[in-house]
Amino acid sequence: MLRRIAVIFDDETRPDTTGVYCRKALECLAKVQHFRPSDLATIPAGAFDLYLRIDDGHDYQLPAWLRPCAWWVIDTHIDFANRLERAREFDFVFAAQRNGAERLRTEGVTSATWLPLACDPDLHGKEETGKTFDLCFVGNIMPGPRAELIALLQQRFRNMFVGRCYFKEMCRTYSASRIVFNRSIADDVNMRVFEALASGSLLMTNDLASNGQAELFHDGLHLATYREPEELLDKVAFYLAHEESRERIAAAGRAEAVAKHTYRHRMEEMLRMVHSKTRHIRSVPVTAQPPEPVSVDGPPPAPSAPPQSDATAHLGSDLSYFEFARPEVAALVPSTARRILDIGCGAGRLGEALKARQETVVWGIEPVPGAAEAAKTRLDHVAQADVEQLDPFFAQEFFDAVICADVLEHLRDPAAVLAKIHGWLAPGGQLVASIPNVRHHSIVRGLLEGNWTYEPAGLLDRTHLRFYTRREIEKLLYRASLTVTDVQAVPGPGYDAWEAAGCPGEVKIGRLHLGGLERADAEEFYLYQYLVRATKA
Repeated sequence: MLRRIAVIFDDETRPDTTGVYCRKALECLAKVQHFRPSDLATIPAGAFDLYLRIDDGHDYQLPAWLRPCAWWVIDTHIDFANRLERAREFDFVFAAQRNGAERLRTEGVTSATWLPLACDPDLHGKEETGKTFDLCFVGNIMPGPRAELIALLQQRFRNMFVGRCYFKEMCRTYSASRIVFNRSIADDVNMRVFEALASGSLLMTNDLASNGQAELFHDGLHLATYREPEELLDKVAFYLAHEESRERIAAAGRAEAVAKHTYRHRMEEMLRMVHSKTRHIRSVPVTAQPPEPVSVDGPPPAPSAPPQSDATAHLGSDLSYFEFARPEVAALVPSTARRILDIGCGAGRLGEALKARQETVVWGIEPVPGAAEAAKTRLDHVAQADVEQLDPFFAQEFFDAVICADVLEHLRDPAAVLAKIHGWLAPGGQLVASIPNVRHHSIVRGLLEGNWTYEPAGLLDRTHLRFYTRREIEKLLYRASLTVTDVQAVPGPGYDAWEAAGCPGEVKIGRLHLGGLERADAEEFYLYQYLVRATKA
């Protein structure tokens, strides 16, 4: 592991520079020493496992003897030529903008990796203040679209804060505002996106889906986006008038930011990638230990670890994917369940939350080795295994609840796995599952255009092997002798606008025009995911 890190950035020009947050996060992971650009000549060679420069807006060259070295370049959207020249000097390059990483790779910086910006929940968290402002913008008012939009908002909405403040003062301002406005300088998913979301107020930001924003947060679910000034004014007016919708999205955005997008998450990912790329040269196979024998009357046997399926093999490269607690799934798990099996348990965060909530013993099945190892520190029993290849089986009628959170769509034969689950469930036991909705209008509109393009995440995640509508989910569970007792829907992009229009029995988005629908049918085109609870029949 990387235990000694020199982090290099200037913190005198701007007190809120990214390096301040990175240093704080790194100090939880390793021994860290901070150097300013003026200290470059005095930084000792060979004294650190990594020399990490955080982009601070200044132009200086890192001494060639400081190796291995990495750079988190923030502003590729401002001065790409200069950033490219500096990037060639580093062993590892991380870019805060997705298109910046792509351009660097195109120009020959093969190590360039997208690593988005983030928040620090301690500094950007929610303050328990009243809502003093309808709107706020904290930051520099740059000439151009940002200044024009701020002036437009101030004309329409008088109760708006505009100014500069830092750290806790900025946090209090965000928390005291019903809506936080953002307009990036160019096409950058900037720091304000993450900081505002962490404050627990609704973020209204320009739509940057083409530059990775939609892979981090979903419009209408975590934040609100706009493209044109008229749309901005309409949406601000709508969310100011609809407190329930506004606060629901704001709460979901804060939960998403804190769960997945903190500077600690980013630093852990950076160190993991650097470590893995320097370690593989000297790595050797580790012989798996055989499972311990289990008595007939004891808990289910811990299976050996078979090879990973194609659907999950690539995920081992990003362990942050497995760190989600999934409170919306936990809410469906019976509080009376004393034996719970979490299939695809990731790093065990969901099971950890259940154990904190109720008296229970949690088993986990996870095919990715790194995630399974993390889960073993949180759950009672963890099997590193592919559930489709699981052998031997768990004991029959052993579990009160089985969880499949975003699992069934990744399986080659979900029906066969559900048959196993049916056997493992005790009489009256419950299955809790979350399953994406392939009927969402974004998928249907893509088909109208002739597209079915797999993505790194989302409804068309490249690892999805099966696709479901609500009816197909119900059929799948019925055939597995599981009776659906509860279905909850997670709204997706476009839902709030449809709801604001009075929930009409029609869908009109782009070239997709459908009419004469029942309200429930129309609603399905705006739902992102289903949360389902089913009882063993």
